[in-house]
Amino acid sequence: SSSSNRECVFFCPSGSYKSSSVDDPSLYVCKRCPEGKHQGQPAQDKCENCARGSYQNYGGSLYCFTCPAGKYQPFPGRTSCDTCPQGQFGQWAGEPACSTCHSGQFQPLAGQPSCHLCPTGYVVPPRSGSGGPKGGGSGATSCAACPKGKHSYADGTECLGRFELIQRQATDGVSSTLARVS
Repeated sequence: SSSSNRECVFFCPSGSYKSSSVDDPSLYVCKRCPEGKHQGQPAQDKCENCARGSYQNYGGSLYCFTCPAGKYQPFPGRTSCDTCPQGQFGQWAGEPACSTCHSGQFQPLAGQPSCHLCPTGYVVPPRSGSGGPKGGGSGATSCAACPKGKHSYADGTECLGRFELIQRQATDGVSSTLARVS
């Protein structure tokens, strides 16, 4: 009679990983993947961190959730997403960072997917310490009215006198409606 040695094969289900038992290292146990990690395949020895721009707030997960537009996650293995602050935006889902509003644009609310152009007659105010009449634009949370007798340029970054505005438009080939705030 022949005897056959059978080896027991131990598989853990998806969402978990194989680990040695604390009591007996020759025995294996399945452990659920912790929050911030996932494992989509069975019979694995470890769980994977959720990638940047994603999160997982439940243990034992097969996959990670993508951060929605207006939110971001710069680090792998996290359990939640952060909200883009005022003056910044998160245009796409799954972003690892927010973008700063461009020159002539503003965003007064946190967690938004885009920024707004300043309305006619308004500009992004200069950043403190910039000292110049041009708007700072970068990361703005509001717009300011142009002074009396001045008009906003098409990109929302400068208040110009009527002659300066017409000259700039001719130079840049821009067509813009003159709007004056009284």
